[in-house]
Amino acid sequence: MKRSAAEIPDSLVPDPSANDGLAAVQRMARMRRWMEQRLWRRYDVHIPVAVMSGDVRRIAIVSDISAKGLCLSGVEEFEVGDAVTITMREFEPLTGKIVWAAGDRAGVLFDSSLLT
Repeated sequence: MKRSAAEIPDSLVPDPSANDGLAAVQRMARMRRWMEQRLWRRYDVHIPVAVMSGDVRRIAIVSDISAKGLCLSGVEEFEVGDAVTITMREFEPLTGKIVWAAGDRAGVLFDSSLLT
């Protein structure tokens, strides 16, 4: 069941007067904004894929996928804005753009929804 950020119990919200409480409150606020941006259900997976951007080709792992995008692990050489093609066994290649990158992980927004 998908829950909105508004449904998070207030008991989980940190006390700003506690030690490191203000930082925890700020992290929770960022997390709530992030949760509200997710419009499509994500599915946890572990799928090896080939990722290509320009002349760079890497093997990576898809850790979650939705109708509009996915999360890759093992792709530290890709940057936000890079166009990528993702190839999985027995599936048509998926195209999209890197929309966030952190360490060896990156988020890809598909050029077209998987539902179309």
